[in-house]
Order: sequence, then C-alpha cells, then structure tokens
Amino acid sequence: MTGFAANLIYELTDTYFIGKLGSVSSLAAIVLSLPFLTFLVLIGNLLGKGAKAYFSRSLNQLNRQEIFTKLFLCTLLFGIFVSVLSHSFLDPIVQGLGVAYGTEDYLCTKACIRIFSLGSPLFILNNMLAQFIGGDETSKLSLTGTLLSVGINIILDPILIHTLHLGDEGAALATVAANGFLTLYYLAYAVRNHLLVFKFQNTDGQKKALSGILKAGCASVVPDLFFLVDSLVLNHCMMTYGNYLVAGFGIAQKLIQFGELITLGFCTGILPMIKEAYQSRNWKEIARTLKTAVRDLLVSYLLLAVIVWTFKENIFLAFTSEQAVIKSTVFMFFIQFSAALLSAGSNLIGVIFQAAGRKGYMILLTLIRNMLLLPVTIGMNTGLHLQGVMFSGLVTESLVFLLSLQFLDECIQKEIYLQKLVQFFKSGKAGYMHRSAQPGHTCASLPFLFHHTFPKIHRSGRRMFAFGGSFELFRRYAFYRARLSARTALT
Repeated sequence: MTGFAANLIYELTDTYFIGKLGSVSSLAAIVLSLPFLTFLVLIGNLLGKGAKAYFSRSLNQLNRQEIFTKLFLCTLLFGIFVSVLSHSFLDPIVQGLGVAYGTEDYLCTKACIRIFSLGSPLFILNNMLAQFIGGDETSKLSLTGTLLSVGINIILDPILIHTLHLGDEGAALATVAANGFLTLYYLAYAVRNHLLVFKFQNTDGQKKALSGILKAGCASVVPDLFFLVDSLVLNHCMMTYGNYLVAGFGIAQKLIQFGELITLGFCTGILPMIKEAYQSRNWKEIARTLKTAVRDLLVSYLLLAVIVWTFKENIFLAFTSEQAVIKSTVFMFFIQFSAALLSAGSNLIGVIFQAAGRKGYMILLTLIRNMLLLPVTIGMNTGLHLQGVMFSGLVTESLVFLLSLQFLDECIQKEIYLQKLVQFFKSGKAGYMHRSAQPGHTCASLPFLFHHTFPKIHRSGRRMFAFGGSFELFRRYAFYRARLSARTALT
C-alpha cells in the first residue's frame, strides 16, 4: 500500500511538471504511451512471476543460482532485442497507439516512445527482478527500492523537463533513470546473496526450468494483457474526439487513484478480521465489520468528492490552463468516481470470497472485468459516440458489481448446503432438504451475514439475480461438492 501511494505521488508530480509545459499534446502523450509501457511491464512480469511460481513449487530440486543467472541473461538479451526492434519500427508503433501521423500529438508521443524504447532492457529487467525478489520474502527491500526510485524520478523531473528544457523527452528520461536505479538496486541484492553465479552445469535441467518458468508466467500476465488491449482500444476511441479528452482522462485517472488507495486500505485492513471471524463462524462479527467498512468507505469517497468539487479550479489549474481540458477532466473525474465506488463494492465482496476461501470467484471477476471493457467500449462508441466512450468504464463496473452480487448469492448457497448437510449427516435423518434457510436458523451462515448487513438488498437481490435455468447446473454441482465436503468433514 505504501508503494502504491508513492507511485501515486510520482504520477501526480510527473503530470504536474509536464502540464507546466502548456501543451495539451504533452499531457495526452502520457496516456498514449501507457500501452507501450504496459507491454514492457508485461514481459518483465511474465518472467518474474513465472520464476517466483516455479521456484516456490520445486525449490529444493533446482540449482537456483545457475537458473536465475540464465534467466537474468535471457531477460537482458530479450530486452535489448525489444529495444532494437521497437526503435526500428518507431513510426508504426506510434501510429498503432492511435495518433495521426505528422500532428503535434504524434511528435510528443514519438519523443516519449523513443526514450522508452531505448530503456526497454531496464524496464523489463526491473519488473522481472521486482517480482522475483518480492517472492524471496524481502518486501521491505522492495518497498525501500520503490520509494528511492520514486524520489529520484521526482527530483529529476523538474531538472530534465524545465531546467534542461528537454520537455517530453526529459520526463521519459527521468522515468528510465528511476527504473535503471531500481534495477541496479535489485542486482546489488542478488550479488550479495550469491544469486548471480556464472558457472553453468546441467544444461538440460536448466532448459526445462526456463520452459517451466514461461509456462507458469503465462497465466499470471493475462490481466496485464487484457489491460494492454483495453488501453489501446480506449486510446483509439478517445483520439477520434480530440487530444483534450485524452489529456483530461489522464488527469482524472491520476486523481481517482486516491479513491483506489482508500479502497485498498479498507480491503487490506478488514481481510484478517473477516477471515478470523469466518473461521470461528462468528457471523455477527463479520456483519458488524462489513457495516463499519461500508460506512467509512462511503464517507471517505464522499469527502474526496467534496474536496475535489470545492477546490476543482485550483486542483485542475495546477495541471493545465486549457479550459477544454479542464472541462473534460471535471466530467471524466466524476464518471470515474462513480465507477471507482462500484469497484470498491466489488472489492469488498471479493474480501468475503477471499476470507471464505473462494478465490475462484475473485479470479473470475477480474477476468470478467477485463473482458467486458473491450466490447462495452466498442459498442458504446459505435452507438453513443463521445458519451459512450466516457461512460463505458462506468457501465463495465456496474455489470461487474451486479455479477459480484450474483456470485455472492452462489457462495451463500454453497455455505447453506454445507451447513445443512453437516446437520443432516449428524442427525441421521433421511429425505430431501430444501436449500433455503432463515437468518435465525442455526444452519444459516452467509445469509445471516448478508441479511443483517444489507437486509433490503438481500430480499430484493434474491429475486433480481434468480436467473433460473442458466445457473441450475452450477447449483447442482455445488450441492454435490458440498455433500462430499460434509462427508469428508465427518470422517
């Protein structure tokens, strides 16, 4: 959470100094170059997360030092290959990001992509090492490195952008320099802990390990891949209406991250409390914790909206003086604010899933969110044009929130099945038992929680989300699985 806050401060500072250039195209270039940076991060995460997952499964069977050294060298060589390739096809890449050739937006975006392409090895290495080192139980080390790199970026921004008059290239250079420092920081840790050993043996086993790392990493970067495609499509749609919309979207997105930071803090804080209460089946304590979290979260979001609305002129003038950008920023902020509020509700429901050991629901919600945004954006842009693009994120989060309520209902049914079957086998009674349960009944669990936390939503939600036949097969399967779990618990 501290690293998230530090990155938020860096992004706001970076946007502030770029905004002082007085160019809407420079502000838009930050958003337009995001898919390229996401691609570099995706490659680093593919290798880093894959290595972390692979080593956690077979740590005692591998020569970790030799394999990590080969992974480091492969990452470096691949980063150099990406750098040469992207620099050679700079113009097609910039046009593929949604920018028309020869415009001022094109020149600003090309300046940023040129620097980022040269720094590609550093970006890829940094993310690979961050994921791998983070899996080595060194979260404090990772946090310290992140804070130092953010500090370097903030210091270099005004020097390179304004003092040396490098403009957009100066902002990109500051980002590359910060990533280069963080890469050296992680490499120093790897050298101190003897992870880098340039003596290679058992080549066949190392090739098998590298193949396993890639296979393990592919599944973990699916959300990053969806985010990359969604960003590209959104940039193309917004650029058809002008760069002021892209610039306003970028500023609003930075500000709305304060709400995401609040949500992250609440979800991180209540997770151990709900998990402990769930293990002891203390449903009243869970309901009390959720009530407090929902109330405080709504108050925090309301306070954020009031502050932004009260000081909107001072806040937005700090980034740009263009009235068209300010107007679009205000509008986009409150649309994204509503979407972030719905996303916070989905995340709180996700905390319940995580505490109950239903992580499959969380993964499914994440995939659905990423998969829905693309068709919703294209469809609403086709039908409603500018308004459709602006409201596409809100519509997507609304659908995800409704689905999360449906999944919560399914989770409730599974819990009811398990509780009733445990009682059924303990009592020795035969016969069919209906799946419903009253909140006061001893076998009621999650329904008791949901009924006492949101009674009106619980009563109407069961009718609203009773889709019928489409979920009947899933419910029968859940009954079967719960029955097996109950029998296992009694034996």
